[in-house]
Amino acid sequence: MAHFQITRAGALFEWSDAKPDELSNARSVSLLNSREEQNQFLTLSSDEPIYILVNGRQSPDRGVRRFFSQARMRYPAVVMVILDNGKDRFVEDWQRLARETSLPSTLLSKKD
Repeated sequence: MAHFQITRAGALFEWSDAKPDELSNARSVSLLNSREEQNQFLTLSSDEPIYILVNGRQSPDRGVRRFFSQARMRYPAVVMVILDNGKDRFVEDWQRLARETSLPSTLLSKKD
């Protein structure tokens, strides 16, 4: 897979790992770990591209679906970036969620 580098705005959704190298050149990085942070993010809007990274090891739930549906309305250029370390079991669930919410997505593979 081609090297993927985010240079614009990025966000880490319910993220507990170290910040990925792909965000090292991002102009800004938001953490969306709590409901409060997610709600604050949704009070803003922008036409500028924003990339939200999700972890393929974590399962998306109904609250996640609601958040991304709302984010899609507030940020027309939002893209879900699904991190896959090669054996992450919920990657397909994230891809399905992206399709069902009409959210553009890309897979970021980081195999050992």
